[in-house]
Amino acid sequence: MKAERINQDQVRFTLSAQDLKERNLKVSELAYGSEKTKALFDDMVKTAMDQFGVDFTEKPLMITIRVRKNTTQIWSGIRKRSVSVH
Repeated sequence: MKAERINQDQVRFTLSAQDLKERNLKVSELAYGSEKTKALFDDMVKTAMDQFGVDFTEKPLMITIRVRKNTTQIWSGIRKRSVSVH
């Protein structure tokens, strides 16, 4: 699993097919709350904190998953509230 800081609120994780295989995960399982998926996201939160000092534990989290031919990219970011100006 490769982690890359995008900005102060976002970290992109890239998982290879081998990464998923080692975790016994299928891409289709990422959309559901299985124990294996939860363990992956826990590892991602820990990696974000350990490598970049980004703490996602107390903030609303937005997850985006993009599947490519040989990799799966997962973006984790703090969800900002939208502000309306009247």
